[in-house]
Amino acid sequence: MENNEEFIDMNERVRIAARISRKTRALAKGIYPVMGVSLEERIEFLLAKDLAKEMKKAWFKKMLARDVDE
Repeated sequence: MENNEEFIDMNERVRIAARISRKTRALAKGIYPVMGVSLEERIEFLLAKDLAKEMKKAWFKKMLARDVDE
């Protein structure tokens, strides 16, 4: 690696855990395969969509601007 910098592969998969109801999990495990996606794929899609929306909001832009100024 150049300049002894570490390379972080942003496509590397990590395991996350969240506590959800058994009913929600059972519904998701039954419905998402019918849609042609896995539970993990759908969670990743929904999380990315939510993050993109939140990053457009004023509170996020203010926080980002504040961090850049420091």
